[in-house]
Amino acid sequence: MMLLYVPSANVQLPREFLSDQTFYESRLFEAAYSERFWEISDAIAARGVGMARIGSIIKRLQDRLPRRVTDFRSGLQLLEHAMNEAERRSIAKAIGEWADGDMVASHIASCNDLLCTDDRGKSAGGPSIFDDANRFWLKATYAMNIVDVREPATRIAG
Repeated sequence: MMLLYVPSANVQLPREFLSDQTFYESRLFEAAYSERFWEISDAIAARGVGMARIGSIIKRLQDRLPRRVTDFRSGLQLLEHAMNEAERRSIAKAIGEWADGDMVASHIASCNDLLCTDDRGKSAGGPSIFDDANRFWLKATYAMNIVDVREPATRIAG
C-alpha cells in the first residue's frame, strides 16, 4: 500500500517522508502525474461532481464573499460565510464531494484500476462521483473499478 498525493489541496508532501519515496506511489514524482490529475479532475467537474459543487456554491454566494474567496482551493473558507446551518451543511457536503472527486482523480492519475470504498454518494446532497451513473462513466472512460471493502480482502486471501 502506497500513499497518493492530491495536487488540488496545494499541500506539500510531508518533509518526514520526502527523503524516503517508498512511502509514496512512484508515479507521483513524475511530471505527467499532476497533468493527468488535473485532466481527470476537470472531466469529473464537467459532470457536475467533484470540485464542481464548490464552484457552483461560490458562484451562488459571490455577492457576499470577499474577493479572496474565489477559487476551488478556498472551499473551507466558505463555511465562515454561510448564512445558516442549512447552508453550512450544503457547503460541507460539497467539500466532501470535492474530496471524493480528488480521491478518484488521484487513483486514475496513478494508473490504479481499483478504488476501494463503500461510499455510494447517497449523502452527498446531490449528484456524486460515487453514484451509479458516474461509477459507470468511470469504468467506461478510465477502466476504474470501484469495489467495496470485501473485494481487496478476497484478492489478498485468494
